[in-house]
Amino acid sequence: MYKRDLYSAKTYLISCLMIIASSSACNCSDSSELTSLAPDLQTEKQLIDFGPVVVGDFRYQSLKITNPGSTALSIGRIYIEGETTEFRVESVVPSSIGAKGIFDLVLRYDPTDIGFDSGSLIIETNDSNVGSKTFELRGQGVSQNISIISENDGCQEGSPSLAFGAVTPETSKTLFFDVEATGESDVTVETIGLSATTSGEYELNQTAPIIILAGTKARFDITYTPIDAGLDTGAVIITTDVSDLRTIRIPICGTGAGPALCGSPIPLDFGTIGVNSTRSATLKLENCGTQDLQVSEVKLSNTPQYQTAAGFQLPSPLGSQTLRPAEFVELKVDFSGSQSGNYEGFVQVESNNLGQSTQYFPIKAIIGDPCSLSISPQQVNFNNVASGSFAESSVLIANDGATSCSISQLEITTGQNSFSITNPPTVPVIVNSGSSVIVNIRFTPQSNSNEQGELSVTGNGVTITVPLNGNPMLQEGCQIDVQPLFISFGAVEPGTTHTKGVRLTNISDSACTIRGVSLSSGSSPDLESTASNFGLILPGRTKDLTVTYRPQTAGTSANGTLDIRTTDVDTPNFQIPITGSCAETGICVSPRHLPFGNTNIQDNANINIYACGSTDITITALDWTRSDAEVTLPNPPSLPFTLRSGDMQTVTVRYNPMDMTSDEAELTVRSNDVANPAIPVRITGGPEVVPAEAGRFMYYWQITNSFSGGDIMQLPLQGQTTARPYWGPRANKGCTGCHEVSPDGRYVAMIEIPNFQVVDTSVDQALVLASDLLGAEYVSWNPNVNTNPPYQFAYASEGKIYIGSIFQGRIRELQGANVATDNNSMPTWGPNGYIAFVRGQNFNNTNNGGSGYSGPTDIYIVPETGGMAQRLPGASNNTFGNYYPRFSPNGEWIAFTQSQSAMTTLAASDAQVKLVKPDMSGTVLDLATLNGGTGHASSYPTWSVNGAFLSFSSNRAGGMGDWDIWIAPVDPVTGNDGPATNVTVANSPNFEHAAQWSP
Repeated sequence: MYKRDLYSAKTYLISCLMIIASSSACNCSDSSELTSLAPDLQTEKQLIDFGPVVVGDFRYQSLKITNPGSTALSIGRIYIEGETTEFRVESVVPSSIGAKGIFDLVLRYDPTDIGFDSGSLIIETNDSNVGSKTFELRGQGVSQNISIISENDGCQEGSPSLAFGAVTPETSKTLFFDVEATGESDVTVETIGLSATTSGEYELNQTAPIIILAGTKARFDITYTPIDAGLDTGAVIITTDVSDLRTIRIPICGTGAGPALCGSPIPLDFGTIGVNSTRSATLKLENCGTQDLQVSEVKLSNTPQYQTAAGFQLPSPLGSQTLRPAEFVELKVDFSGSQSGNYEGFVQVESNNLGQSTQYFPIKAIIGDPCSLSISPQQVNFNNVASGSFAESSVLIANDGATSCSISQLEITTGQNSFSITNPPTVPVIVNSGSSVIVNIRFTPQSNSNEQGELSVTGNGVTITVPLNGNPMLQEGCQIDVQPLFISFGAVEPGTTHTKGVRLTNISDSACTIRGVSLSSGSSPDLESTASNFGLILPGRTKDLTVTYRPQTAGTSANGTLDIRTTDVDTPNFQIPITGSCAETGICVSPRHLPFGNTNIQDNANINIYACGSTDITITALDWTRSDAEVTLPNPPSLPFTLRSGDMQTVTVRYNPMDMTSDEAELTVRSNDVANPAIPVRITGGPEVVPAEAGRFMYYWQITNSFSGGDIMQLPLQGQTTARPYWGPRANKGCTGCHEVSPDGRYVAMIEIPNFQVVDTSVDQALVLASDLLGAEYVSWNPNVNTNPPYQFAYASEGKIYIGSIFQGRIRELQGANVATDNNSMPTWGPNGYIAFVRGQNFNNTNNGGSGYSGPTDIYIVPETGGMAQRLPGASNNTFGNYYPRFSPNGEWIAFTQSQSAMTTLAASDAQVKLVKPDMSGTVLDLATLNGGTGHASSYPTWSVNGAFLSFSSNRAGGMGDWDIWIAPVDPVTGNDGPATNVTVANSPNFEHAAQWSP
């Protein structure tokens, strides 16, 4: 697999290789003009005007200093005078500028308040004619704010909303709201869409991004077309670049005109009751329409499709009656039974409900034994734990009975020297019906031989013991360790997607095979196995198997079993219990990241905790789950405290830097919210790679000199900036290379030899993908992840560009980017509704096996829906190699690599990073400061999250020994570039490239 190439004989190339193109440029001029013999200070301007800059943001400007003289120009000092400290010199100032030399002095403006700022830049040199030279500095700190204006408030008090009122089914009504940039700076609406729980009867008529000039408004329209009677709700979700209003939620509501019948709760769940016990539950039947509802009959259904089990009764049947709008009646339902099991049924209602005169409302119950404790797993094994270390495993204690259980004993009864409970709860522990408790067991070996112990659990007089086996003797043949032995999703919000999994580790010297993976029959339909159905696990290697939970209705629960069939000689079949429930969240915490930045003075920032649901929330704890002595809560609130629905509590965090090192802490907000009981807030301070708005993490490709393979590395960009192997051989995965991070940072698409796959970063698990995606390469995500289906991306495969989705597979060919006579590859999906891509004729394996182009290539642009592709002026039709295009987040620019020799896209010695306008104007910027002169290579540009930086790879001097990742500031509007900086915390003597930014 591994081959040496012409760069230090240390990189290997794989099918989707994006090895960096090197670059150089040398311009010679036989000028006959007279030159000065003395050192001569020359500049292009006297005034450096930064213009308006949002308070809290920054902007770079450069001043080109030239020395046309024939001797060196010595620089004594470069400094800034004035009353403000908001201007500063960013460059490292050289002691001299050589004859005919040029130096770009980079300056930075960081306004801290609103208003005009001025200062003076003084340059002291040995120029006998000038000596020192003074330049005027100007800038203006401006505010950035946004306001939502709607004349249709009514869905929710205290915030703008759109209330459509009553609308006749099959007709449409359109309402609008305005988004106004109320500050002195422009505002960008980055995304706009409907929330996942919004009724399909609403349609949003605009797309984003949209730039709103300061003092102006942008209008957005929503159309409501009800298909039946009843209430329909939802919300418009807007994301902006305003720091205090990143996300805005606008509720929408409307009612299909006519009579409508709604029932709640759905389903009517009696829970678990005892044998021969009777329990009652109430079904609320409400007229949720706008006209009178005539109820003619209410009964238990016994139709062939909607059968009701024996045991359900209506003790007081409802007769025919009329319900006015918003009126309701309560129907009492009883249930009792003599045998354990699951029971289901339906309440049948006949009415004049518009569009559906007969409705069925589900009811269910479980008859179980009182206090029935079950423990999973039934035996806990700790394999291959070295002496002097420890390992942990979890045990799930569930109450499957009809009444609560009281656990009076929970302890290690034998083997206490080797086994312990790391989080022993205080007994008695009450476990309600249908609930569970998790206990963590730690094994600390005392010898090099097998050690045994026992966990004893007593509940309501019944004792269950769980054998504990440390470093057991293993039979010859395949041995697999599975962790964890159960999957608990807990309570999650409706309409969200959650993935968890188990890790299978081959702890034997023999190869193991996964023969099949599936959910057992009877598992909840909200659960889906997103794991490969088979696979070989070599000795010492692991394989992750995932389950995805997508609940739709609050109040429902999910149960199932993941069946894993293997060649394990002891346990060929593993059965992993799965539990989960669905509940509306009632707590919101904002922000989730407090970046104090590189400061040497004490500073405060706030975290806001909201009761954002319909119920009150009790905050039970504010825990430092990762502490740092320089991060504190100066005035913590008294705990616990309760927030009424709609209320907010502000918690102040103080950062008091005591040294020049980076700091990182994590504050966890704990509450009684069932969906989000623990919400972590990351707090960082001190030196940082880039500000938090540029990106929180960077994923990049590192190839080691030891030929251990390619790894995707993950680098935090603030706080403790230590990179770690994320995916690849050093993370116990396969050989990994090309990758692309989704816009929200949730997924990383990558090539893991030999196939394409997607990893969920929330759980670090790979998803199972449709087979028609396995040959995908050069992936670019849709900037809007909330499409239908969600998480779409453009990708190249066999010379064409396709559109796919991680949940649906290949969707379609991209018309215009599928010309058979040429090879179409390297797509980039822009926020302006267009996709740019590379087209050339010679796409093959070059430079020892890497895939790329040789010969001229052009960058084309085509609508994301498909159509006529057009050459992009400035990046095409020039006989050059134009490749690796990347749309900027605001859609103003496409960064790309250009090689005038067009020899190859893998090792071109004359490649440079450039910017081109995607508006067909042909505007190209050479980025001379970023490229940094001649004699080295610069290639593979990628944008930071906020578009203020470009990362790229280069083998220039000043690096860490090989190809390194560098970043340079770039104005996302003008394209003005600043000097590049080596990302030393990412780089090494190894080969680093292909950096991707994550929010």
